[in-house]
Amino acid sequence: MKKILIICLLLVSMLIVSCKQTEGPKEPVVTISIVEDTVLDYYYIDEFNITTISIEVNTDGSKEIISLTPLLIENYPSELLVGENTLTINYEGVKKELKINIIEREFYTEGLQFVLNEQGNKYYISGYTGIDCDVVIPSIFNHLEVEGIKSYAFSGNNKIESIYIPDSVKVIYPNAFSNCLSLNNVRLSNNCSEIGDAAFYFCDNLRSVIIPKSVESIGDYAFYNIRLVYTDKEDISSWNTKAFDDNLVCIHKGLDLSKIIKENDFEFYVDATATLLCYLGNSSEVEIPETVKDVPLTVIGEAAFIQVSDLEEVTISNNIISINDRAFRETGLTYVEIPASVKEIGVYSFSGCEYLEIVKFNEGLEVIKRSAFAACPKLTHAILPDTLTTIDQYGFQNCHSLKQVYIPISVTYIGEGTFYSVGKANLYIEAATAPDTWHPNYSPSAAKKLFGSTRDDLE
Repeated sequence: MKKILIICLLLVSMLIVSCKQTEGPKEPVVTISIVEDTVLDYYYIDEFNITTISIEVNTDGSKEIISLTPLLIENYPSELLVGENTLTINYEGVKKELKINIIEREFYTEGLQFVLNEQGNKYYISGYTGIDCDVVIPSIFNHLEVEGIKSYAFSGNNKIESIYIPDSVKVIYPNAFSNCLSLNNVRLSNNCSEIGDAAFYFCDNLRSVIIPKSVESIGDYAFYNIRLVYTDKEDISSWNTKAFDDNLVCIHKGLDLSKIIKENDFEFYVDATATLLCYLGNSSEVEIPETVKDVPLTVIGEAAFIQVSDLEEVTISNNIISINDRAFRETGLTYVEIPASVKEIGVYSFSGCEYLEIVKFNEGLEVIKRSAFAACPKLTHAILPDTLTTIDQYGFQNCHSLKQVYIPISVTYIGEGTFYSVGKANLYIEAATAPDTWHPNYSPSAAKKLFGSTRDDLE
């Protein structure tokens, strides 16, 4: 329930101002619009910084704006709530009880520039000259809806870190937020239907974005360099395939967006169990929590840490069952321990970690999927657990420094090229001979295959 600071200690003088405004208010303003002299539409702004209350009154068919002081208001409630409220005012010596309907809370950010559309019935954001890092666009300005954000309105602004786009906005035009290098958080309108070319192009700190199902059209490179997209839309065939950086982008479809929670530097999806969707920080050491809102965190989601170059060490909690595709791809990890709870390591999950030297595997792991540790040039050892059954194709390909690999007898499948380009690594294989289910080209001839080995044979 939304509350508003009570009107005591407001202005001590009454001012008459014009209804017509050309720019947004310089200070937060509460505006009450009377409809048929009895019901008011009540828009209020910034509950902690109210300096003026204005009321639009019908008198003899005309409209005017008056400022209300505490002396003009009698018997007002201790708080004003969303929904119907009653105020008693004294206007021109006549006491009048008025019902008000609080329909919406609005915040303004200073420095927003507004232009009318050709019909003169909607406003668009055309620019921003303010200094605030967190920008909130109102849905109502001068009693008219704010319907769109014009091309280049915020382009090149390196101060903005977050932007709130209200549900009144239908269109975001090309390059509206391009090259906003500090932008890391965007709340899109739930009624937005069109996002133009390069709208968020090269917003390098924007790792993730929630795109509502209302969006039908997304232009070329609208979210270039984005990493994670969440949407409640099941069918995204209408979205332009060039809207994202196709090489790395991960799109989570059909989500209940109300279940996405931001906490500290993480984004989670919380249902019966929780999934870590995205890490938003830049720490060198990260500890993944065991629970979120008292719900066990069991999955590290697809691309959750992708390209977090500052990340050197991560502590994975013992509740994690699955590390999904590309979860730690191209990070700065130097060491990682896979806890016993983890059953599966996804496709490309640690690939391209060029500083990764040590991976500690614990009993419990069953599947290493395709290219999971490919292109980790500093990885030297892979001592695999006795619970492992599957190493999919190219699992350790191009690990040029790999010297020792221990493959337990539990491994029933090794895919093609799993150990390609590992130099002259020693493959300590517990089985006396290679099972028929192993691909014949799982390793190059340069690798030394030591069948019938035990862990004691490791150098």
